[in-house]
Amino acid sequence: MVRRKRIQFAKAVPMLIGALVILTLATGGCGRSASTSTLAGPAGNLPPAPAVGQVQPLIEKGGCGSCHLIPAIEGATGAVGPSWCDIAEEVQAGKKDVAFLRKSILDPNAEIAPGYPANLMPQNFGRLFTNEEIDLLVAFIANLQCE
Repeated sequence: MVRRKRIQFAKAVPMLIGALVILTLATGGCGRSASTSTLAGPAGNLPPAPAVGQVQPLIEKGGCGSCHLIPAIEGATGAVGPSWCDIAEEVQAGKKDVAFLRKSILDPNAEIAPGYPANLMPQNFGRLFTNEEIDLLVAFIANLQCE
């Protein structure tokens, strides 16, 4: 009897390990987990705007101002990508939402702005920024007031 239980246990261990590996892969355990942003969705319910001082280091870290015009940030005079003012206006008008902004940062080729080519924006922001940093950037863009 003892020998039979050991054999059954010996067969069960690899099966259990295999099941755990599959479960881990299926839930994203081998990389960065899917974002669970706490930001609001509809344009009428925008997340609070962070201070410029909170986002300026992030904008510099990502090089955002090299490609995007961001009037609130000194030196952010890029013209390669869409102006953050134009993006903010679409969010504030309800044409886009914060989920769109987040996806645009994490997967820039998911929806290309009219008149801009694919693969223009870096594809590594999901690794460069934490979820909290992305939330700050999204909240900043969504609330950006331009003249």
